[in-house]
Amino acid sequence: MRLAPTQLALRVAGRPTAMPSASQGGARRRVAAAAATLPIEKQQQPLAAAADAPVVLQYTSLVRGQLVRRYKRFLGDVRLEAAATAAEAAAAAPPAAGTAAAGGAGSCDEARGEVAAAQAGITTVHVPNTGPMTGLLGALPAPALLSVSADPKRKYPHTLEWLRPDGGQGSWVGTHSAKANAMVRHLLEARLLPGLPPYGRVQAEVKYGADGKSRVDFVLHPSSEASSSSDRDAADAAGSGAPAKRRRSARSARAAAGTEEAAAVTAGPASDAAADQAATDPPPAGQRGACFVEVKSVTLAEDRGQGGGHIALFPDTVSERAQRHLRELTALAAGGGSAALVFVVQRDDCAAFAPCHEKDPEYGRLVREAAAAGVALLPVVCSLDEAAGAVRYRGTLPLDLDYKWKAR
Repeated sequence: MRLAPTQLALRVAGRPTAMPSASQGGARRRVAAAAATLPIEKQQQPLAAAADAPVVLQYTSLVRGQLVRRYKRFLGDVRLEAAATAAEAAAAAPPAAGTAAAGGAGSCDEARGEVAAAQAGITTVHVPNTGPMTGLLGALPAPALLSVSADPKRKYPHTLEWLRPDGGQGSWVGTHSAKANAMVRHLLEARLLPGLPPYGRVQAEVKYGADGKSRVDFVLHPSSEASSSSDRDAADAAGSGAPAKRRRSARSARAAAGTEEAAAVTAGPASDAAADQAATDPPPAGQRGACFVEVKSVTLAEDRGQGGGHIALFPDTVSERAQRHLRELTALAAGGGSAALVFVVQRDDCAAFAPCHEKDPEYGRLVREAAAAGVALLPVVCSLDEAAGAVRYRGTLPLDLDYKWKAR
């Protein structure tokens, strides 16, 4: 369903509710007053069957293991299944001739440490998640799936992609926060997301906000590219060397992040060439007619009880950065612009989505304000198809603004 930019849809309980334009001030105030009383449907909305759902991310390979611990925020210890078998064989083999006399005491200590690690089959891996991963680390070890980088410059070739919490009893949960952007990029290119205005070009990482220091994940430009072409001409005239520099920066960032671990399935322009082009595009002048889209990765969920099933929640801790993004989107929508916030729920066991008032009450309040201002809130499910080594888009979830909300 596609709506005009002035009627960007707020998806509540699986039903799109048209929001008023900025010129309808009285109507907007009435919507704000009624936001807290919007009806919430408790039944789960049917998701697409995994086998029939479109692929949004394809891994070249995934290896299995058990996450033993997470530490120093971005590191984890994983016992790889293949490594455990190899470690047993290595432990049983006699030491090579001359090994004990190869170095001093320091060398011996280091060697003993390496042997102990080998015997345990432990590998240090990259954990690309800035949050505390609340609800995922309480029962370790837990089954894990990892991608492996072929980049020789990577200190830790393995990257934690998916984790199965609760000792392997729960659903697979995607832990790679940045992959949510790749999934949404594909959904936008393929025109699969509901509740957005018609658009043509998709531009990534655009500066915006009151001070111009923030970056929004995507800008959806209207089908008419007249103003965008003028912007590009002006940028080229300002400095012919800038585009090449931005292209090099984009390639370096992708290499550092190890994005060769997984390739987004493309539907035309969603490719490395498209990413390079996005890096050279200037910000839109005047922001006229464009829709600004922010993406958040969702991993936290809890059981609602009384047969209500699990509900996905964001954030899993206080996030001033997420609050700032939400304020900027709300200001843009309140000024007559178009804005959307896509919550990528990287798990398939949830019946609804809600802002997490318990973890960050201020963010929960801001979500309600954003909804009243006309920001489209789109909770989408992207879950793992383990057999195919892929991530599939399963559809949208109902939005429950009132879940554990306490009016202040």
